[in-house]
Amino acid sequence: MGEVVGIGDFITNSRVIVDVLSFIPPKYYEGLEVSDTYFAGTKVRLYNPENRRTDGAIVFIHGGGWIICSVETHDQITSELARRLGTLVVSVDYRLSPETPYPGALNDVMAAVLHLMENAQEFGVDPHRVALVGDSAGGNLAAATVLKLRELRGRGIPQPKLQALIYPALQAVDLNLPSYVQNNGVALGTAEDTALVFLAYMGLDLKHAKQMAQNNHTTQETRLYFSQLIRPYLPDYDSLVPHVPNQDRLVPVSVGDSLVPPPAKDRLVPVPNQDRLVPVPDKDRLVPVSDGDSLVPVPNSDRLVPQVAVEDRLVPVSSEEELISVPNEHRRDPSSPGVHTGSSDLVESLKHYLTDPYCFPLTAADVTGLPPTYIATAEYDILRDDGVLYAKRLQHAGNDVTYVNYPDGFHGILAFFMYPVKLDVGARMMEDLIMYLGQHL
Repeated sequence: MGEVVGIGDFITNSRVIVDVLSFIPPKYYEGLEVSDTYFAGTKVRLYNPENRRTDGAIVFIHGGGWIICSVETHDQITSELARRLGTLVVSVDYRLSPETPYPGALNDVMAAVLHLMENAQEFGVDPHRVALVGDSAGGNLAAATVLKLRELRGRGIPQPKLQALIYPALQAVDLNLPSYVQNNGVALGTAEDTALVFLAYMGLDLKHAKQMAQNNHTTQETRLYFSQLIRPYLPDYDSLVPHVPNQDRLVPVSVGDSLVPPPAKDRLVPVPNQDRLVPVPDKDRLVPVSDGDSLVPVPNSDRLVPQVAVEDRLVPVSSEEELISVPNEHRRDPSSPGVHTGSSDLVESLKHYLTDPYCFPLTAADVTGLPPTYIATAEYDILRDDGVLYAKRLQHAGNDVTYVNYPDGFHGILAFFMYPVKLDVGARMMEDLIMYLGQHL
């Protein structure tokens, strides 16, 4: 980009490109009343179907690393949701970082959601039927908003009917999870780019991006806390060393200019056991449908059709089962600093943010009592394992979770669901999201 040759900087140039691209797709508002307004001081765009079929509502929170994008860039997605579902969609145009760092964007989303709930009758909405939906950084804000609303339950504040998180960014403690190693430089980002947007979101100096991308940014206390949260789902986590041989880690394997997926045994995916989701009579479909505590077959027309193999779906994992196995020679003592020694300035600046659950929801100590949750991830995405781990933590905490991984997807793929750049995987992701929302909202 321009900053490489001394023109502008990463954030400014990214905004220029995104703003230009946002005007390429045609706006398609047939059957919708679209208007811009403010909810409690936060700018929002309303998509109101002329023939509404439900008194529910969707609050959509756009992605863009908290530094770019807007209601304009996600206009096709939000208008599609409103038109197809026949429901009111409120798209939140929250303030961006670094001009308004954390918790500015989260405060804007909270203000918009509370305004909608408190004035639900005015909009013909049942305040108990509000869904929070977000992609990437928007998935982070949706998850954080759900956590904050849970804390207000005792005050009589309605709780969201559901949350849908599309390739969400949920933690910044470890930028060396398998998906980071496998997908560094793939599609829309590198670990350093991701570190840069994290720093911008927190209002910190962007010069530390390279250090953060090298996992040189955490205290031992923070590492151990995070390890305790995710170890049940990645048992060898404490012993992983960043740069071990290819056969022992998820790493890019060059074949020309392409990347080859790692062997299935090395992926961070659920493993089989007796409690896994099993196929319903239609052998090609696998649908988690709650009926008390059991899974029951449902008619084909009502199913959420998975777009991935059974091995890539969320399943219960017992304490004895491992997701990734690392040979002993590549293990280290988790109590030692190891390779994560940390730069003192950066460590000091970050330590309060990294375990703040409203900044990074995967670090929440308590994830019980949350609404039904839909999480979608893409195989070729640095953030894939954030979604996998959050799905598994929520499920093991007793929440109703549906998780789908798209083995042919990459970060940002939802935007490619239709013209002018339509990709099959983007269209499938949109159809699955619409089907889930239609069944659960």
